[in-house]
Amino acid sequence: MMRLWLSCALVLFAAGSAQAIGIVYDVDRNINDGTVRGTLTTDGTLGVLTSANVTDWNLTIRFREERLVARLTPANSTASVVGDSLFASEDDVFFEFLAQALSPRHFFRVESDPSTDPGGAWILETCREVVPIPTEECIAGGEVAAVTSGGTGTGTGISIADPVAAIATNGRPAAPVIPEPKSVLLFAIGSVLVAHRVGVRRRLAQEGQVPVTPRGCN
Repeated sequence: MMRLWLSCALVLFAAGSAQAIGIVYDVDRNINDGTVRGTLTTDGTLGVLTSANVTDWNLTIRFREERLVARLTPANSTASVVGDSLFASEDDVFFEFLAQALSPRHFFRVESDPSTDPGGAWILETCREVVPIPTEECIAGGEVAAVTSGGTGTGTGISIADPVAAIATNGRPAAPVIPEPKSVLLFAIGSVLVAHRVGVRRRLAQEGQVPVTPRGCN
């Protein structure tokens, strides 16, 4: 009987685990004559975020004068986090632009695949240059938006004076994964019960306590 209840509990746990909910935030950034608009979704982690915690994004980078537009999604771009400057609350995602850390470079980047045309990039970065990086330009607390098309592109960047800034706001639960229908769940539990009953009858039959009913006659 204990084994029966354990099997049913595992079925219920598997059904419940399909309802994990992340958090979706709104992105609305003005970077000189460029803008970054859209949404950023995490797995619901609060506190410091890594690349693995950023699960989805739908961003549009636009430059008004050139009318260049790039749209970034997981299908054509990647999101990467280095360092511990990106962190989240239930309401906002923050970037620490003046991070005091041993790592020389902290950043959050969403960049399109090189083959995407037009391509785009949204970069938040801080660099304390604890260790000099002679081959790479260092942004001492800044934000960049860029669009490339047909081999040429345009970009703009600004320095961020605030030590910490909210780069995505209005956090709310993301649409949950649709759980299994009740009918499927009941079928799974019923299958466990039937399997248990058949096992009991066979064991009793082997002990000579009950006759085995021919298959198809019950």
